[in-house]
Amino acid sequence: MPALANAQSVDPQALQQQVDSLQQQINSLKASSATASAASSESEADILKKYMAGQTSLTTHGITLYGTLDIGMSYQTHGAPLNDYFYPGVNELVQKNSTRSIFGVTPSGLSQSKIGVKIEEPLIGDQLSFVGKLESGFNPQSGNFSDAIQSVQQNNGVALRNQTANADGSRAGQFLNGEAYIGVDSKTYGRFTVGRLDSLLLDNVVTYDPMGGSYAFSLIGWAGAANGGGDTQDARLDNSARYAVQVGPVHMIALAQANNGYNNTGLGAGQFDIGTQWGGLSVDATVSDVKDAVHLGSVPGGTLDNNTYVAGTISDNIAEALMLKYGMGPTTLYGGYEHILYSDPSHNLNTGAQDIGGYLLQVTNNAYQSGNEILQIAWTGAKYQFTPKFSMAGAYYYQHQNNYSGGSCGGTAYGQSGKCAGSENVMSLMGDYAVTKRFDLYAGVMYSQVLGGMDSGYAYNNAVSTMAGARFNF
Repeated sequence: MPALANAQSVDPQALQQQVDSLQQQINSLKASSATASAASSESEADILKKYMAGQTSLTTHGITLYGTLDIGMSYQTHGAPLNDYFYPGVNELVQKNSTRSIFGVTPSGLSQSKIGVKIEEPLIGDQLSFVGKLESGFNPQSGNFSDAIQSVQQNNGVALRNQTANADGSRAGQFLNGEAYIGVDSKTYGRFTVGRLDSLLLDNVVTYDPMGGSYAFSLIGWAGAANGGGDTQDARLDNSARYAVQVGPVHMIALAQANNGYNNTGLGAGQFDIGTQWGGLSVDATVSDVKDAVHLGSVPGGTLDNNTYVAGTISDNIAEALMLKYGMGPTTLYGGYEHILYSDPSHNLNTGAQDIGGYLLQVTNNAYQSGNEILQIAWTGAKYQFTPKFSMAGAYYYQHQNNYSGGSCGGTAYGQSGKCAGSENVMSLMGDYAVTKRFDLYAGVMYSQVLGGMDSGYAYNNAVSTMAGARFNF
């Protein structure tokens, strides 16, 4: 900065030039300071806006917190009262205890309410990462951990007309009743995880079901036989390892369960999936073999301690499935088929064996001594995105069981035996509106009907269920 000379020895014009130069520098410094301050303030605002508008989860140090809160109101023409532990809450599908009309608050209609954390920490640049997940589902109207087996046990010895809604499931009140695993993910060699893992069939059902495995609007979402390769308890498998790899356009996934917690004789389950994506087409084919699968029911009154046991039918299950979807513009078409064979177990369990969640089993090992059951499940449907915010989906589901009674099931009367041939038809329609990126509103209707052997013991063979709700994801 030029120094000011003595005014007496400096020409007034030169002095004025020095003053003007100094003032310009001062103004420049002020402008620079103001610009820096504004830039700093604008940068913070931009970061906040980007976070609020663009982020779908909360991540720090490789750990992402996520969750879903889903709750609404529903009505069933033939249903059963709400159960605070049963994670669908009510009988959206007609069941044996669907004896009256029901209206009230219902949890998790479109997706399971849950909270969890995902972990992804780079180990070698961007080529290898440590991964993990811990998740638990809960019932938002009660605050209870989701526990399907508790819902069954609560209805031990209770007449059908007095029962609350209940059914078997893989969420059995565990603190971590969803997935819980650790592993490594390599961009070159694939992904390997161990722990409590979703079955390959469950992952595919959520992907290839037009209703996304919804409890309120999907047969294969509410009733979990398709998800578990025969029984819904096997939709999530403890003590399991999974390896997935991508080879060009083809992905391959293998899953093995070392044991199922109560059978330590060897393999509990094995599954393999192969699939591809080509343009708008996605296809997956899956095979599943589950040993000592458990299908639960309530214990009749007076047979065993109703506060301790649940009734378990034990079987070995083999399933094959083919699922596909095709997207073209705003329309996505869906379809799937699964074939399940049930047979008596090669390794019998004893009454008192421990089921998932610590529950004890009253065991039946010979349910298929007269013949193996074959259950076939098929579905189709479509989803149309009318606007970026509003979509509608429709679906039709069908399942059929063979006659495995070992005898004749002739005659015109339906439901003469639960082992006679029978079928179930389910149709649903649902609309979803995204109010914001994380908050949506939905409403829909589902009709279900059982016929033949599947109608055995039912008070009514059909039901209409409607539900409207709100869902928040973070």
